Amino acid sequence: VHQRLAPFAGDARTGAGLIEAVDRSDMVLSCLGTRRGEAPVVAAGTRCLIEACAAAHVGRMAMISSLGVGDSRAQALRTVIGGQLFMRVLVPLLLRKNFRDLEEAERLATTAPFPVVRVRPGGLVDRPAIGSVIAVGPDLDLPGRIPRADVAAFMLSLLTDTRWDGKAVSVGAV
Repeated sequence: VHQRLAPFAGDARTGAGLIEAVDRSDMVLSCLGTRRGEAPVVAAGTRCLIEACAAAHVGRMAMISSLGVGDSRAQALRTVIGGQLFMRVLVPLLLRKNFRDLEEAERLATTAPFPVVRVRPGGLVDRPAIGSVIAVGPDLDLPGRIPRADVAAFMLSLLTDTRWDGKAVSVGAV
């Protein structure tokens, strides 16, 4: 809940209701993700959200991705606890479809007709917010774990912070 956010119903997979949902918005924050065992939805949802935002003349968007996607692969290998195991074993064996989906979603984001921030959290944890987030580009090291509440706070900070517009940013908690 936030004073500058308004919840709306829509279907990110088909685009149904999304134009109405994003209409009169300054920015859309996408927290799409795929639940374990379900078909990937992020790329399809990102495509539909970008189309809806363009139709409704929304000027900015941010999306959740993951550390290890795109040009942050080397960063994940260096900085995530167990990064070698995660990137070289778990991603190829268990998360291949999810990472392909995120790669496609990020590709779509880079071709959007407006700036999209690609937020790449390190390992998400269900803990209380730490309240101190480090945000870096893919060339710098990053603490490996971050509470979901801190990622949410960072996403909200993008409503007024434009320095990451059109870029990928990796986030961790310190």
